[in-house]
Amino acid sequence: MKPWSGRFSKETDKLVEEYTAAEDITLDKKLIIYDIIGTEVHNIMLNRVGILETATLNKILSTLDELKNLWEAGKFALKIDYEDVHMNVEKFVIDKIGEETGGMMHLARSRNDQVLLDLRLYIRDEICEIFDLILELINVFMEKVEKNSETVMPAYTHFQPAQPITFAFWCMAHVDAFIRDLTRLNEIFKRINTNPLGAGAIAGVSWSIDRSITMDLLNFDGIQENALDVISSRGEFTSELLAIFSIIMTHLGKISTDLILWSSKEFNLIELDDAFTTGSSIMPQKKNPDAAELVRAKANKIIGYLSQNLGILQGLPSGYNRDFQETKGPLMYSIDIIKGSVKIVSGMIKTVKINKDRMLSLANSNFITATELIDLLMKKGNISFRTAHKIVGKLVGVLISKDLDLNNLKATMIEETIKNSINKEIEITDDDIQKAINPWKTVQRREHIGGPSKKEVLRMYKDRKNIIKEITEKNLDRKNNIKKSYESLEKLVQTLISNKKTKE
Repeated sequence: MKPWSGRFSKETDKLVEEYTAAEDITLDKKLIIYDIIGTEVHNIMLNRVGILETATLNKILSTLDELKNLWEAGKFALKIDYEDVHMNVEKFVIDKIGEETGGMMHLARSRNDQVLLDLRLYIRDEICEIFDLILELINVFMEKVEKNSETVMPAYTHFQPAQPITFAFWCMAHVDAFIRDLTRLNEIFKRINTNPLGAGAIAGVSWSIDRSITMDLLNFDGIQENALDVISSRGEFTSELLAIFSIIMTHLGKISTDLILWSSKEFNLIELDDAFTTGSSIMPQKKNPDAAELVRAKANKIIGYLSQNLGILQGLPSGYNRDFQETKGPLMYSIDIIKGSVKIVSGMIKTVKINKDRMLSLANSNFITATELIDLLMKKGNISFRTAHKIVGKLVGVLISKDLDLNNLKATMIEETIKNSINKEIEITDDDIQKAINPWKTVQRREHIGGPSKKEVLRMYKDRKNIIKEITEKNLDRKNNIKKSYESLEKLVQTLISNKKTKE
C-alpha cells in the first residue's frame, strides 16, 4: 500500500504507476544520497527544537545509515511501487523500525519541499563539477595561447576570408567566452544554494520548526522564505540553468564547427587527433570529426530541453503541480551532455595538430589585408575612408580579372587607379604596399585593447591568468565548504548512532 493510501478504496492501476513514475524512478537514482542527507538534517532539526524525541531520531538515523551503506554497496534498488526516491527511503525505514517510529521522519515536511532540497543539493554539486571541467578547458586554450602568439591565420566573416589574426587570438576569444559562462554559473549558484526546507506542501507547517538549522547544517547561503514562492518556483532555477547550459553548448558548438571546417582537406588548417575522430564503414581513407559534429548536435538538444522546460512551466497556476516532475529529465540529461561535451572539446583542442604553414599561406592570399590599403591611402593622400574604400575595391576588381593577388600589386597600379577615380596624385612606393599587406605586420599594428597583436594578446593572457586563478580558488573554497558540511553532518550522525548503541 502507498503511504498516502488511507483515503483510497482501490490500488493504483499499474498503467498509472508506469506512466507517472517509470522514468522518474530511474532519474531518482541520482538523488537518493541527497534524499538521505536531507532526511537526516530535517530530523536533527526536529529534535533540536523539541519536536522529535532523541530515541526516535537515533533509530531513524541508524536506519538511514544502513540504507546509505546498502545503496553504496549496490544492494538497494528503488522500486516503482513506491513512486519516487522519497517514498522508497521512507518505506525502507518504516519496514525496519516500524511505522510508529519510522513514520515520524516525514513530520513537518512535504515531498514538495523535499524534492526541491534534493535537486538543489544535486545541482550545486554538479555546478561545481561542471565549473572544474570548464576551467580545465580554459587552461587547455591558455596553453595553446602561450605557444601560438605568432601563428598567423585568417579570420572569417560571412564564411569568407576577412582579416589576419593569430591562433592565440582565436584561443583567447574562447577563453573570454568561457569565463563569462563561469560568471553565469557563479550567479545561479547563489540562487540555487538557498534552503527550501520548511515550505511544506505550499503554506509552510504548523510546527515550530527552525529553518536556519537545516540551512546551516547543509551550508546553504540563505533561506528562500515565502513558502508559496518556494513551491511555485520549482523549474525556474532549472530553466535558468538550462539557459546557461544552452549558451555554453553554443560556445562549444562554435568551436566544433571551426574544427570541422579547418580539418577538411580544403582548409587544411589543422588535423584532429586520431583518438577524437572515427572512420567510415565503406571508405577506408576517411577520418571523420564525428565527436565534434555530435557536440554541435547536442547543443541543439539542450536548447530543446530549455524550450521543453519553459513550455511545461508556462501557464501553470501557483503552487505544486505534477507537471513539475517533467522538468527533472531535461535537467539531468543536460548535465550529462554538458560534462561529456566539455571533456570532448578539451581533448580535441589539447591534441590538435596546427598546420602553421597553411595558416600563413591563407593569411597571405584572398585579399585578406585589403583593408590595410584603405588605411595606407588615407594616411598618404588625406582622403576619406569611403573614397579610399572605393579605390581599393576597384584595385581588387582589376587584380581578380587578371587572376592576380595583392602580392602582385604595384605602386603604379594604385597611382593609375587613384588618378582615374578622383584625379589626384598620391605618392606611394612598392615598399609601402608590402608593409601594408604583410599579414604579420597587419596583426602587429592592431595593438589597441582587445586587438590581435602579440603584445596585446600576451597582456590579455596575463590578465586572464589572474582571473582564472581567482575563480579557481573560489570554486575550490565552495567545494571544500560543501564537503566539510557533509563531513560534519556525517560525524554528527555517527555520534548520535553511537549514543543509541551505547544506551542499548
